[in-house]
Amino acid sequence: MILAQIEPFPDLQIEPFTDQQIMRIYELQNIILEGEKILSKEHAKVNQSLSDAIISENLKFPYHAANYMAQMSTAMNKLSNLGDIVNQADKLRLQTIHSLYQLMTTRQASRSLMAIGEYFHRIHSLSSLWGTREQKP
Repeated sequence: MILAQIEPFPDLQIEPFTDQQIMRIYELQNIILEGEKILSKEHAKVNQSLSDAIISENLKFPYHAANYMAQMSTAMNKLSNLGDIVNQADKLRLQTIHSLYQLMTTRQASRSLMAIGEYFHRIHSLSSLWGTREQKP
């Protein structure tokens, strides 16, 4: 969870959470984890059925145009379903952020955003350093 990543930045002095806030954050975390499990299961099902459609004999040997087109249409529908799952995951992320910031005071939320920005800045810097390091032969 994002909040666990904020702790390494003591210079930002984020207000401590109240017991009620902590309880609501744990509740939110459980709801989000359940949503992620559901999306993961849906993703696995769609991924498997898409794989099955792609490796179908009708697509390998398109002797019968009607069968080929039906299988291709099925595969395209599966791809569309995969896009729907990605959209649902994006909605879940947005709902999580929105819910989390509703739990916080204005000061906590602003300090958290600053900490997250600092965190991503540090990751970007490390990534840049990693990319420019000398490669051993």
